[in-house]
Amino acid sequence: MTKHRELTGVNRGYEPGASAGLTLLELMVALCVFLILGSAAVMLVRSHVALYPSQQGQAALNIQLRNSIAQMQIDVMNAGVDYYPGVNAPGAPIGLTIQNQTNTNCFNSATRIYEASCFDTLTILAFDSIPPARPTETYDITSVNRMTLVPANATTTTAAQLAAAYKKNSELLLITGSISPDTGTPKFMTVYLSEDAVVDGSTVTIAWTPGDIVKATNLPDPSGTYTGYYNKNERYALATYPPGGYPAMTTTSTFDTTAVVLKLSPIVYWVKTTDPHNPQLVRTEKQQDAVIADSIVGFKVGAMTWGGSQSSAAGDESPTYLYDPNSYKPPYDFSLIRSVRISLIGRTAINPTSNFVNSFDGGHYRVEAVSAVVSPRNLSMHDQ
Repeated sequence: MTKHRELTGVNRGYEPGASAGLTLLELMVALCVFLILGSAAVMLVRSHVALYPSQQGQAALNIQLRNSIAQMQIDVMNAGVDYYPGVNAPGAPIGLTIQNQTNTNCFNSATRIYEASCFDTLTILAFDSIPPARPTETYDITSVNRMTLVPANATTTTAAQLAAAYKKNSELLLITGSISPDTGTPKFMTVYLSEDAVVDGSTVTIAWTPGDIVKATNLPDPSGTYTGYYNKNERYALATYPPGGYPAMTTTSTFDTTAVVLKLSPIVYWVKTTDPHNPQLVRTEKQQDAVIADSIVGFKVGAMTWGGSQSSAAGDESPTYLYDPNSYKPPYDFSLIRSVRISLIGRTAINPTSNFVNSFDGGHYRVEAVSAVVSPRNLSMHDQ
């Protein structure tokens, strides 16, 4: 008989190589490492969450600035083009005007507010789609305030169509049918309608308030410019009557049956500061405002003119962009413009809790800038 020994409950002691688990010290070390890595991950996520809106705001700002500058490039390139069907007479009238601001104290560093005097205004000559008309007789528009017109091409346009387009407050451009020997281009003038046009058979009668025209007044002015009068909204009048006036030889008040009458629809770029904390770039066409960019802190337009070289410190002359029409030779002669430099600066939303401070104006926001150089084709066709 074999005898079996019961080993149940017998302490067999420690066996080398057997797993003994974690000690309390090891568990505490592991827990500390986990907490350190976990908190680092949480902090990294939190920092990226705060950065995300900033990145999105900067990307959106960049896109709207580029879109805005692209639209201005298209408009400036075509300034004054196709205003006279079948005939291209560059320089009469000019294709664009620039109203520069020279105020250097327009920014409040405490409130981060940019005033309206910080921004330039760019006005581009454009025209309505209605075909041109012609006077039925010779008129001196400084001595009368009514004119009878007929369609320039009666086979394609009716008097009723003209009258439908010539509404009160419309601005009309009158261009002579002959070329001035002084300038090699036609002369022009504008009127601002005081009432809707009236149809009378095959003719249309337009009217304006006496004085609501550009009146050339030759003055003993060494710069050779003249002053004029235009008591309407300056923003829309800038297309054909810029601040400072024009060289007197480019305008006239007499128009005969060979003259052409066109309805203006100028395009104006300006900055709206109704909300001082959010200046907006506005594109105005047909007197309708469209906001194309928000948070604008800089809008400057410079012009390089024909014969506008400036003397440098070394004594030589080199072309440069001018930011004051009074610097043109002669002053305020916008027909001399051959190239336009447009600079646009915008900012993201103000974040006073951010530690970031930009180097442009010291604000707690990002700043983006874009610029473009554009050559108005209609103003350079006589240079060759």
